[in-house]
Amino acid sequence: MAQAIPFLKLATAAFGIYSGVKSYQTSRDAAKDQKKLSRQNAAYVAAEAGEQKRRAQLAEAKRAGTSKARIGASGLAATGSLDMFEDAQQEEFANQMGWLDKSAGAKQSQEKLRGNTAAATTRAQGTAALASSLGGSIDPLQSAGSGFGWW
Repeated sequence: MAQAIPFLKLATAAFGIYSGVKSYQTSRDAAKDQKKLSRQNAAYVAAEAGEQKRRAQLAEAKRAGTSKARIGASGLAATGSLDMFEDAQQEEFANQMGWLDKSAGAKQSQEKLRGNTAAATTRAQGTAALASSLGGSIDPLQSAGSGFGWW
C-alpha cells in the first residue's frame, strides 16, 4: 500500500496539470468567441445605422419634393427667403446624417471594446487556472519523486 502512494501523487499531479491545460484551452476558445460576437454586433450596429440613414434620406427627399411642389403650385419663384429656407433644411439634414454616422461609429467602437475586454478577462482567468494547476502540482510531484527515490 505504501508503494501505491507515490503513484497516486503522480497521478494527482498529472491530472491537475491536464485540468489546468484544458481550462486554459477552453478559456482561450471562449475569448475568441467573445471577440467574434462583438464584431458581429458591431456589424449589426453599422447595418442598423445604414438603414436609419436610408429611411431618413427617403423622408428628406419626400419633404424636399413636397416643398418644391407647393412652391411651384403657389406660382412663387423659389428665390430669396424660400431658397434660403430650403438651403437651411438641406444643411440641417446633412448635419443630422453626420451625427448619425458618428453615433454609429461610437456604438461600434463600444461593442468591439466590450468584446475585447471580455476576451482579455477570460484569457487571464484561463492563464491563472493554468498557473494555479501547475503550482499545485509541484508538491505532489516532489513527494512522488521522493517516494520513487528519484531525489
